[in-house]
Formats: sequence, structure tokens, C-alpha cells
Amino acid sequence: MKQVISRFIMILGAIFFIGILFSKEFRIEMGVIVELVMFPFSSYPFHIVILIVSILTGIYSNLIQKYTINYQRFRELQEIIEKLPERILGGQQSKTISSS
Repeated sequence: MKQVISRFIMILGAIFFIGILFSKEFRIEMGVIVELVMFPFSSYPFHIVILIVSILTGIYSNLIQKYTINYQRFRELQEIIEKLPERILGGQQSKTISSS
């Protein structure tokens, strides 16, 4: 299920990228859609609209993160990164010892 959702989002993103890049009509239609979504918020103060948009952005970015990150691989990489300073310092100490 994760792969299907991930591929769908990637394909949708590619379609939006290509559409926005090459088609003026697509950009106009996207503007009309955004206007339809944002128009009900036009009566609210600007800072409230920003708050609402930031909440929506947080929700969909969390959904994207949930369905696209391999947490097992992420933990493995964190362990490697935690050990990296020890390896670097160990390598520097052995170089200074060998050069003496």
C-alpha cells in the first residue's frame, strides 16, 4: 500500500511539475482552483489565514513523510552517523601517532 501511495504522489508531482513548467493554461487552472479553496478565508485576518495554511501544510507533510520514509533504514543510518565521530577521531589519533 505504501508503494502505491508513494508512486501515486510521485506521478502526481511530476504531472504538476511538467504542467506548470510548460502550460500557461495549466497554471491558470491551478490558480482558479487555489482561488476556490482560499476564497472562504478571505474574510479572515491575514495572520489567521497563514495559521490555517501552515496547519494544512503540516498535516500533508506528515502524511508524505509517513508514507515515504523507511524508518528501519533511517535508524541504521542514525547509528552509523553516531559512530562516525569516533571513527574520525580514531583515524586522526592513529595518524598523529604514526607520524611521530
